[in-house]
Amino acid sequence: MAKKDIQSEKLKGFADMLKSSPAKAPIQEIRPIEQQSEHEDPKEIMKQLNVLIRGSILKAAKKHSVINDIPLKDMVDQALEAYLKSLGAIE
Repeated sequence: MAKKDIQSEKLKGFADMLKSSPAKAPIQEIRPIEQQSEHEDPKEIMKQLNVLIRGSILKAAKKHSVINDIPLKDMVDQALEAYLKSLGAIE
């Protein structure tokens, strides 16, 4: 049997298999929306902030975040809020 005939037989078998078996689409997992933290006003929308900080500060913040099971974003939000309150910039 020629190489071309072998390939066409393989392709024919593959085409028959595709026609006979139903398509299997992956099932999408549905996850609930994360709840807002207790300190957040539900009407207030979260915004993204990108800043550069010293590596040692970031390392300490990440470590504290993991040890105390607090998301880093919540910890930074709380720290900025406390700082601005101490300055009287927010209530």
